[in-house]
Amino acid sequence: MGPRLTGPHADLVPVTLQFVDTRHDHQPDMVVSVGGEQFIYPNVNGQFHPPSAGGA
Repeated sequence: MGPRLTGPHADLVPVTLQFVDTRHDHQPDMVVSVGGEQFIYPNVNGQFHPPSAGGA
């Protein structure tokens, strides 16, 4: 599950990934940046989980 890219030329929208310890728990979380938005996938015991309903 992740951000949906829709519309003309959606396949050309740049998507970048960063791995940052956003929660300061010594586990790097995955930060997905696309279309001016960021989505944070928390790392829980080595697995990335979808962002919470509240967003990033």
